[in-house]
Amino acid sequence: SLMVRQLAPINAKWFVESGGYCMTAQKKSELMAVLKHINANDPRFASVSLSWIQCGDYGANLLADVIKVSTTLVTLDLYHADIGPVGATALSAALLKNSSLSSLNLDGNNIGDAGAEQLLGALRGNTSLTALSLANNHVAPAPAA
Repeated sequence: SLMVRQLAPINAKWFVESGGYCMTAQKKSELMAVLKHINANDPRFASVSLSWIQCGDYGANLLADVIKVSTTLVTLDLYHADIGPVGATALSAALLKNSSLSSLNLDGNNIGDAGAEQLLGALRGNTSLTALSLANNHVAPAPAA
């Protein structure tokens, strides 16, 4: 089951909690509700956790669209969201247009080398992001210099 905690956020962070491992119609509906709040620059949605929602590249593309226009989203947790290189590329493009997001957690996804390269490239053009976590993403270690 999935629910959006809109009445009592935990530590000022709004959560979408998922008990399953696939993007069901209900999860899509809940994700769309959260995206609507972010898109409307709802200050209550400055810190959002979508960990374990398994939104995949589909959800990452939807998120990218609202990240581009959001001026209030500061922290976004996408831990184990099943995001691959395509979703990472969409998020990278959004980071180039966003000036409010300061922390993005993408731990435990599948962005790979291509997705990591896109995200790191986006950092060059983003002035607000100060924390980007990419642990356990099937990224090869950098070659020794």
